[in-house]
Amino acid sequence: MILHWLKNLLQNYIKTAIKKEVTRILSDEVTIDVIKNEINKTHLENQENIKSYIKKLEDKVDLQSLSAPSINNWYEPIIYEPSVNLALEDICQPNAIVFDVGSHDGALTLLMSRLVGPKGIVCAFEANPDILNLCTHNLIRNGCNNFFITHAAVWDKSDKVLNLYIPSENLQAASLLYQYPNPNNPPTPVKTVALDDFIRYTKLEPEVIKMDIEGAEFNALKGTCEYISKSHPHLILEQSTTDRRCIDFLKDQGYVAIYLSNYCFINSINDYPPGSIIRNVLFIHRDKIHLTPYSLDMNLKFLEYWSKDEFVAENDILILKECINLSKGRYMLYTDFESYGNQDCISLCVYVNNQARVNYIGSAQWIENSYRDCILHIDDTSDIKVEIKLWNPEDLDKQLKVKLNGVSIYKIW
Repeated sequence: MILHWLKNLLQNYIKTAIKKEVTRILSDEVTIDVIKNEINKTHLENQENIKSYIKKLEDKVDLQSLSAPSINNWYEPIIYEPSVNLALEDICQPNAIVFDVGSHDGALTLLMSRLVGPKGIVCAFEANPDILNLCTHNLIRNGCNNFFITHAAVWDKSDKVLNLYIPSENLQAASLLYQYPNPNNPPTPVKTVALDDFIRYTKLEPEVIKMDIEGAEFNALKGTCEYISKSHPHLILEQSTTDRRCIDFLKDQGYVAIYLSNYCFINSINDYPPGSIIRNVLFIHRDKIHLTPYSLDMNLKFLEYWSKDEFVAENDILILKECINLSKGRYMLYTDFESYGNQDCISLCVYVNNQARVNYIGSAQWIENSYRDCILHIDDTSDIKVEIKLWNPEDLDKQLKVKLNGVSIYKIW
């Protein structure tokens, strides 16, 4: 899942070569069989180029996940979305009922399944039929037997039929609201379900609801307002930093909003970091915050700053010269860098005692806007290693336009 976009890049590399050849062929009047033969020939000729590309790419990133299942095995550490993972670990209790709205490939559904245990229940909701089988397969492959998947779009009303727009280059970005113009990929009609109706029908009352449904979170909340008003479940929502509706709605219900990348409180959209686009927010009702590790007086405590001079460069990998020794607790790492190239990519890797705990991979501009701050939990005194890998997937030999200034670390508790 971490390198999903790299798979698409390789697929597009092949498609582009084939499209060029088809365009050349179609300039002449030829038969379908001739076109097929020419396409196969083009594909074979490009195999050597693709092999060469992958060899170079292996020097930049770990490509194991390109051939592995899309999510980790249940016994392996989860390094995807560490801030959300840790929040789920904080609030998902054994034997609890929890909802995963927008389960995608099942990575966080798997985590929730393990956290609530064999006597708990995970209800997963996924609207995208193109990824539903993968989600089901991943959960069964990992031995989960406490989950129930509903194929529906969570909305404010049940039994409506809405268009789901699925971008071919990223199935996980399927949305009811954002339209991706693609004449070869028309929208998919999906039925809706309101969580109030689902809860009323199944008698399953969740203690935790996680939502990541590409901008439709407020619509889903409106369909859950009866249960939220009555039971005050914990909520984790992916939020656009320009959309204040969920924050205002839940504040009126008595909730506090905690920005999961630095544990600061969000009272309005002005409290998000400048330039950020997407953020994960934890909502806890004031009457229940004492039941969690969180408190109303959390503050970041600055510990140390490492400038770019304290990193050593090995090819396009920047490695902190000395390991950081941290005691038990929760920390926030902030990577201060600037990006200027639209195609430049960055991988922020954090190792705890040589085991990967954080691995954000994506375009440098996207990481700069949304993931330059990350949360890390240390169970015992440990050595921390920080690596920053830079590359341009379209030209692995290209001079990069990313400037690292330094890395700061703060303690939360």
